[in-house]
Parts: sequence; C-alpha cells; structure tokens
Amino acid sequence: MTIQEFLKKQSRQDLSKSKKFPVRELELDPKGKYIAFVDDAEHSFDVSIVLDGEVIIVSDCDCHVQEDSCLHKIAVVMAIKNKFTEQKRLTKSKQTKGRKAKLTESDELLLQMDKDVLVHWLKEVFKKNKPFEKQFLLTFGKKEISYTPEQVKETTEQVIASVAGKRKTLEAVKIKKILDLLTIALEPVETFVVANINKPIAYKIFSTFLDTLYAFDHRVSHYSKKLGVYVDEYIERFALSINNIQDDKQWRHIVEIQLHRLFELPYLTNKEYDYMLVQYIYLTASHQRMNQYVDLLKEILLAKSSKRYLFRNDFTQFLLKVSAKHNIYQDVRVFFDN
Repeated sequence: MTIQEFLKKQSRQDLSKSKKFPVRELELDPKGKYIAFVDDAEHSFDVSIVLDGEVIIVSDCDCHVQEDSCLHKIAVVMAIKNKFTEQKRLTKSKQTKGRKAKLTESDELLLQMDKDVLVHWLKEVFKKNKPFEKQFLLTFGKKEISYTPEQVKETTEQVIASVAGKRKTLEAVKIKKILDLLTIALEPVETFVVANINKPIAYKIFSTFLDTLYAFDHRVSHYSKKLGVYVDEYIERFALSINNIQDDKQWRHIVEIQLHRLFELPYLTNKEYDYMLVQYIYLTASHQRMNQYVDLLKEILLAKSSKRYLFRNDFTQFLLKVSAKHNIYQDVRVFFDN
C-alpha cells in the first residue's frame, strides 16, 4: 500500500486528530526504516515505518493498538509524506536554478566558431552592409559616431533598393518592410540627430532623409497609407526634439530659423515637411513655449505683411487659427488682407 493509498483509507476524523500529535526526531536508519516519537497527551510512543520507495512494507507502534493503523502511525506517515514533498520541491528548485537557458542554433555556432573566422565574416558583412557596420561601431566603439546627410541618403536608398529593386509598383506589404528596415537602420542616426538637435546638421539630415523618401514615393506606384503615417510620425518626433531643447535662447533661435525658412524662400521651393514641421513645433510645445512661438510668429507676419505669400491653403488656415486663438488676429490682419 502506498503512502497516498494509506492516507486515503483513513477517516477525516482520524486524519484531523493525527495532525495534532507532535512528531519528533523523524529519522531514516541505514536499513531503510523511518523511526519517530509521537507525543500523545502524557505519553510518547515509538513508531517505525519501513518503506520501499513510497510503498509501506511494515509499520509498528508501541501503543499496541490491534489495528493496521493507529493515530500515531498516521501522524508519522503524514510527516514522512510532508518530508517527501519538501525534498521534491527543493530538488525541482535546484534543477530550475541550475538549468542553463536553452541555446539557439546561432548561439551554439557563435560559441563554437574560431575567432579569426568570425572576424573575417564580419569584415565581409561590413563591406556590404554599412548601416550594420555603423550600428556595430555605435554599440562597441569608444569614439563618438557622427553622420552626414550623404550617408543617410545612401543608407536610405540601399534599404529601399534591397526590397523594391527596380520595380515601379509595390504592394503594401513591401512598403511596410521598407519602413521597418529603415526604422532599424536609421535608429542610431536618429539618436545622433536628437543629440545634435540644436545644430545645423540635425535639419540637414532631417531634410535629406525626407527628400529621399519623397523621391521614392513619386517614383513608385503604391496604395499604402503607411508611408504617409511614417513621415508624419518622423516629423512629429523631430518637432518634439526641438521642443525638448532646455535652453530658451537656443530653442527660440531654432524656431526662428524654421519659420523664416518658409517666409524667405520662394514659395514654390517650400517643402511639404517644412510646412508640417512648423505646425508640429506649435502643436507639441508646452503652454509657455506655445506663447513664445506666437510672439515669434506675430513678428514675422508683421515684418512680411507687405508681400503676398502664396502658401498652401492648409498652412494659411493654420496661421489664421493660431492668430485667432491667441488674440493676435487684429494685430496681424494686414498680412492676411494682402
């Protein structure tokens, strides 16, 4: 009879009573016999249980109750069962702690490969995959990595070519793949841009990347809306980076540059992303920065009021809404009347 079967055979009352008996000095002797003392009121009884695995072979108690199971035997069997359960738990815990994470096939190959072979392979990959090489240098190199607009254009075109090739039509899934790859390839570039957002290089990279994307969009026929969403989110992140400039003078200088770019260049040369950028700077600014933005805008609208500007209609509507919301419309009305 197993321990489980033995305990199942007992009544609920006997099990409950047996739990109240203290079991002392439970030990396993060299012959495989469990010996313990069970305290019952003023008496203490000597109980022995012989097991084969979890099967009870012989049991004995010096209370001399003429039954297969007395309350003292039940108490000891329950104590043995608890001991087995704890041993199993500890063993399982040790196995879990000692178990090594399962290695993937690539993990195993990396551990087995000769260093020189791996170095040679990486060199060949770097020749063909410049974005990966840049990521490698950014992760493990000690010197600061910089990027140029030319590098960003080259990387963007390489990513596009790797998916689109020379095709003139692309399905939505291919557009998504290009955008996913661009996100990965240009992640270190975006980190660099954010770190240098108050320097001219940031806008140069920003505009070069978007010019390259727009050229691709005009070259290829597709019905995906993901490219437009991707561009919007990219411009919004750039605007947020500008608004995260802590120094008010630096922030004001950058915003002035962005606003003046729209007003000083011939309107036909204004880029869609420039229109969007100055709007996102306003929309993502704090309340304090928003008021400063309006002050700058007011200065520009008054300074340029003598010239008729053929802005995109949506941008003109933006200027009108901002002027009305911040109660400067009457001050700058002359600009809109021209």
